[in-house]
Amino acid sequence: MSEIFLPQHGGNIYFFAEKFGLSPSQIIDLSSSVNPLIRNFLTLNEREFYEALSHYPDPECQELKKAFAKKYALSEEYILVGNGSFELLQWLLLSLPSNTHIFIPEPTFIGYRKIISKRKNLFPHFNISLNPEEHLFALKRFLENSLSPKAVIICNPNNPTGLSFQKESLLSFITDYSTVIFIIDEAFIEFDEKNSLTTEISKCSNLFILRSLTKFYGLAGARAGFLISSNPLLKEIEALKPSWNVNTISQILAKRILEDKTFREKSLEHFSKLKALFEDEMRALGIEFLESKTNFYLLRNIPKGYDFFLWLIQERHILVRNCYNFLGLSERDIRVSLKEEDSLNLFCEALKEWLKAL
Repeated sequence: MSEIFLPQHGGNIYFFAEKFGLSPSQIIDLSSSVNPLIRNFLTLNEREFYEALSHYPDPECQELKKAFAKKYALSEEYILVGNGSFELLQWLLLSLPSNTHIFIPEPTFIGYRKIISKRKNLFPHFNISLNPEEHLFALKRFLENSLSPKAVIICNPNNPTGLSFQKESLLSFITDYSTVIFIIDEAFIEFDEKNSLTTEISKCSNLFILRSLTKFYGLAGARAGFLISSNPLLKEIEALKPSWNVNTISQILAKRILEDKTFREKSLEHFSKLKALFEDEMRALGIEFLESKTNFYLLRNIPKGYDFFLWLIQERHILVRNCYNFLGLSERDIRVSLKEEDSLNLFCEALKEWLKAL
């Protein structure tokens, strides 16, 4: 891994554009799992744009909060809006009691480790497996031990595997261990809504749920997310929130896309078609992959995976996510996001060429 420094996260087209003498627009970004259909559904005319810029944002995000509460049948008092869900996650983790022991099933979103490392009095417990059932067994052992206080962070569906935990399994732990804080990151839950715990918020005061508008709703650049809980700690977290943390344009766009039922239907249809095409291609090439619930796939054991990653961006201008820095994965594992059929075909052709040349 000495040839080039890689960014910690996917989606950094600016880094690779500068590194390889490209413009960001030349890069086909399959490293970030952002819905491309957003460009067909959202518009903001010039008058709206300048009107939005002429006033401070609503610091309470009232209209956006109302739209989200209505969509998911939630009380507005349980909702905190942030400049992306990562900001809210950071506030939440930094607000946990000192000496909290935190269970984290790995491999998962590396942002959890990044934030926890900033506090020396939080103690992560990693369980490394690609099998959700093995994680549940390990979670049970963690919950039964005498360590206190405890918290659990689970990404569901999980990034980068695309696998889901069943709602019933998680809910049984949440209700049985009411003194443990459960943080469920549902950034990709729109692809597997039946396993969402959002409807359980009012019944489980130890539950915190993160929801994002980055992935399914395609607002990566706008930065808007939600933290949901009936726990009094939510008010303490809200007190940390800087004024006007979500800009006016982001609030307008987020509200519109949440209320657009056609967008949701068309998106699910779009990704269902692409997933079938992609899985057929990978099977034909003999590539091992996890059967993702989401709009991305973890491809395993790619021959000379790091070299392939670099060749792909240099020669084909296609950026994927090399999984070198996920616990339990290596540079031979890559995460590929589905965008449009054209970009899917370009990636598959490039992979065929790579495999043929070996």
